Amino acid sequence: MLVPTARPTSRASTRALAVAAAVLVAVSVALPAPALEAASGPKTLAGTTSIKGSRTGALAVRLPRAASVQVRSPGGTPDGSPAPGIAIDGRGRLAGFYLTSPDVTDVRRPYLAAFQFRFCPEGGCRPADRAYEYVYSSAYDAATGGEHEHPGAVELPAGDYLLYLVSDGAPVDVRIRLKGLGGKTTLRPAASVTSGFSVPTEESATSIAGGKAFWYGHEASFSGQGGMYVGAMRLDVEDWSYLRVGLCISEGAAAPPQVRDAPYCPVGQGAAEERTEVVPVDRAFVKPWIGFVGAPGDFAFGQHYTGVFSEADVDSISFHVDVDPASIR
Repeated sequence: MLVPTARPTSRASTRALAVAAAVLVAVSVALPAPALEAASGPKTLAGTTSIKGSRTGALAVRLPRAASVQVRSPGGTPDGSPAPGIAIDGRGRLAGFYLTSPDVTDVRRPYLAAFQFRFCPEGGCRPADRAYEYVYSSAYDAATGGEHEHPGAVELPAGDYLLYLVSDGAPVDVRIRLKGLGGKTTLRPAASVTSGFSVPTEESATSIAGGKAFWYGHEASFSGQGGMYVGAMRLDVEDWSYLRVGLCISEGAAAPPQVRDAPYCPVGQGAAEERTEVVPVDRAFVKPWIGFVGAPGDFAFGQHYTGVFSEADVDSISFHVDVDPASIR
């Protein structure tokens, strides 16, 4: 099952991206995935849960009772602003976490994910480089089967979860405030997982029509139950009246990357956001994406844009992680 759309529960407007078959050239990092010691059992989440590490890793955890995380201020905050109940400190281009029910094939499963994007040169980011943060959660309250009761918070039912720390190789420190729980704990997800991080290269990116259209592909192989993809595109556009930013997800090698990842998703599934201005404007913004694949296989995730403007600068980031509950005990 492929899912290109997720519902970001950030102060930003809702961004949809849901597919049932999965949605660039990615630098794949395949590491052995030994199971955690079964005797140790899942670690217990606490009222203040800190997650630390310098590389992507996984951990089995347990939520002893239902809890909630505040992801939006009551009065609303600008797009990309930090969530009240989540703090992310990372010097890399991508930092964050993914907490999910082990049954990743269930599109209604409870999950919570938050990521910080920094568009800076390889080798690390400076403290002055601006960070953009986005929070995503399941669209439904697992306890009632309906929409979340509290729009500003994410409710997580008691039970077992998989916790993934996400990093592009730089130290990450995440803090989550789980209302309904007490105490403090620090977790260091250490189970190795297969993951990949990429930015556009001459081989993976295509630009045509004088820069009026651009796309690039991130390739991922999932061997477990499926996987998670997260990415973002930053655009600084001058004198524009129309802009379309999208994400395509395709399975297998159905077509060359130059075709496969193109706007309007000629061989896959996708989602897009269109913006039109009555009077041409200059504006910079970040468009984040999250997508899920509920089956093993080879997939490609293509970010793209097309528009009517005089000039545009673009930066993109893509990341995927293989989700295999059987390897995390």
